[in-house]
Formats: sequence, structure tokens, C-alpha cells
Amino acid sequence: MTLYYVLLALMTVIAVLFVILPQVGNALAKCVSAVLVLAVTLTAYHFLAPTQDMTQRTASHALSKEMRSKIDYYKQHPQKLLFQLQHRVAQQPQDPKGWYLLARLYHSAGRINKALSAYSHAIQLKPDDPKTLWNYAMALSFAPGTGQLEHAQVLLQQLIKLQPKDDRAHNLLAMNAYRLGQYQRAITLWENLLPHYSPDSEPGKLLLKAIARAQRQMSNTTA
Repeated sequence: MTLYYVLLALMTVIAVLFVILPQVGNALAKCVSAVLVLAVTLTAYHFLAPTQDMTQRTASHALSKEMRSKIDYYKQHPQKLLFQLQHRVAQQPQDPKGWYLLARLYHSAGRINKALSAYSHAIQLKPDDPKTLWNYAMALSFAPGTGQLEHAQVLLQQLIKLQPKDDRAHNLLAMNAYRLGQYQRAITLWENLLPHYSPDSEPGKLLLKAIARAQRQMSNTTA
């Protein structure tokens, strides 16, 4: 649970920095994406590996060593893992997890159009999957330009219906509203998040700065 709140705070910082200092926010988002490559590799490897009883897998030292070796190999040769997943979804196109993991690999590699296409397949097959909704919305939100933001907002609203207390979704919804010029909506969403953070914490301070900036932008628009 502690890790969840650490990641949640980090996502708040990234999203708010994207509004306050876009270049810094973009750079930080890329760093986090690079760190997530390992997690995606591990998940994809276990997805592709033959089904096996977990007790037997843990008990076998030789197998564990082989698994570590293969994971290290895929970390060094991500294209091989990508090819395996591409083959998997070609053979089993109705498997949403395969499409989801393929999208994550494309996304972590910066191949955004391929990632969006794979996410689209995954969400069509499993429309109410929170992980797919979140990562698809993230990919759309941080894609170049603002042309994908409306679609991201629809996915985030769907995610919030499933998980009303998901601060990540509310925060990203606010950031996108700001970028779409919906300043009052962004302010309201960020104000709703303020009680979740200490005023002296970095996320709390950044939220206040984002609210202030949205208020200035709204004043300039109505002036």
C-alpha cells in the first residue's frame, strides 16, 4: 500500500509539472517510462512462459536460474520479446492481456502509434479493465499535441466510474482539462485532491501552483 501512495504522489508531481513546467514534466515522464520497462518485461515473460504450478516453479532452483537468464536476455533484447508478443496476438487475437502487454511494450519503447492501436484492441476486448483504461488514457494524454485528449477524458471518466477514489485518474483528468482550456473544471478537480496531501508536501505545493496558474489563465481568457 505504501508503494501505491508513493507512485500516486509521483504521478501527481508529473501531471502537475506537465502544466507548470511542460519540459520538465515531459522529461520526468520519460524517466518513469524507462524504469517501467523492466516491470513490463517481467510481466510479459511470465505471460508467454508455459503454464506451470507456482510451487514447482519456486522449488526448482535450475528452473529459477533459467527464468532469470531468460528475463535478463529479454531485457537486453526487447525486440525479441516484442516479436514473441506480436506472434502471440496474431495466434490469439481475442486475448485482451496479450494486446495489453504488447501495448505496454510499444509504449515503453516510444512507439506511440503502435501502442495506441494495441491499447484500442485490448479495450475493445475488455472494456472495463482498470489497468487498460489507465494506461491507454496515459498514452493518449502524453501523445504529441492535444488531438487525443478528448478520447483520454472519456476513458478516464469510465475509469472513475469503476474506481471513484482513484486519485491518479482525477489528477490526469484535471491536467487534460487544463490543456483543453477548461480551466474551471481543472481547478475544481485539483481542489478536490488537495485534502489528500499535506500542504507542505511537494504534491500539495504543486497542486496549489497548478490551481493558481489555471486561475490566471481563466482570468486572462475572460478579461
